[in-house]
Amino acid sequence: MIIKRKEIAFIIPSSNIGGAEKQAIILAKELKYQDIANVSIIVFGSNKGEILYLLNKYSLDYYLINTNISFLPNKIFSLYKLFRLYNLLIKSNYDILMPYTLEMNLYVGLIKKKLGQKKIVWNQRDGGFGIIPNRIYKYAFNNFDLYISNSISGLNYLKTNFNHYQTKLHLVYNGYDELDKKIIDLKWKEKYNIKFDEIVICMVANIHKNKDHITVIHSINYLKNILKVSVMPKFVFAGYFGDTYNDIIKLVDKFKLNENIIFCGSVIDIHSIICESDISILSSISEGCSNVVIESMFAAKPIVGTNIYGIKDLLGEDMGDCLFEIGDYIKLSNIINRLICDKELRDNIGKLNYNNAKNKFSIEKLVDNTCNIILK
Repeated sequence: MIIKRKEIAFIIPSSNIGGAEKQAIILAKELKYQDIANVSIIVFGSNKGEILYLLNKYSLDYYLINTNISFLPNKIFSLYKLFRLYNLLIKSNYDILMPYTLEMNLYVGLIKKKLGQKKIVWNQRDGGFGIIPNRIYKYAFNNFDLYISNSISGLNYLKTNFNHYQTKLHLVYNGYDELDKKIIDLKWKEKYNIKFDEIVICMVANIHKNKDHITVIHSINYLKNILKVSVMPKFVFAGYFGDTYNDIIKLVDKFKLNENIIFCGSVIDIHSIICESDISILSSISEGCSNVVIESMFAAKPIVGTNIYGIKDLLGEDMGDCLFEIGDYIKLSNIINRLICDKELRDNIGKLNYNNAKNKFSIEKLVDNTCNIILK
């Protein structure tokens, strides 16, 4: 008897690179390369997004829903996207739908009953940030067949707010493919006139409210007064310019930090930035399972982050000295100052992070755990 391979569609909200989009592509790539399933990617965005580069690189089939019409009012824009997705899915032969992020989950849940026997899998990619347990959300949520969270915080949120589905809830951490490491490109340092002996501190995160870059800017300003070395480090921010970018630029100008801070915008090769930095920081208010933390761990870098699930549970109990409370820019400055002054400490923390990452976030675990859930 010939067993038909499953047709799986991954639905991602943007053609710009974010953590959810990247994980969807990593999993889709592995399912294809390991000949486990036929995969397609449905992308909302423009034909200039960085995600398209990765889709072409891995030869993944994709369908682009052009959303370069943001002049529409928000509600009409959302209805437009929902209508386009419905028209695509109703004609498709997909067996399994894997929407990523809250917006995509909501759309798929709302139209589930029109899609026949397609299995749909809710992918919880943060700690519950933005979910409103009202009638619309609950209706959409209840239509899903399975629920996967990439973090303990996300899993706990779903258990608390939708507890009658606990038997369908699963935890699958993000994965990182060490074999996909690229040659480190040093040209980015030349581009931004960074000397090779300068201390570099990176924050790889799209610039919006949830990532709280403002706390980092305040910490850099405070660091000027307590720094125990003669030269300020360079702070590199890599991520697209979102809703808080203008406020951050005003704050940088106010504190006269322009010589110390570099804004790169969206970057495809974040691997080179992380590997050629001395310290990685992440000041998020909420996280699911942070790709940046995992990639920094695999790069053997010390990570300074907020004391939240999605960061602390990835780093482990030994890394408590590298955590600060949300908004505590003074504590952040003190941690950075200590790490700047002690290379041996940076190296030791980096080695611990690498060993923990290898045991917890392999690509094999991501693929095996996901397949055991969705292909039953």
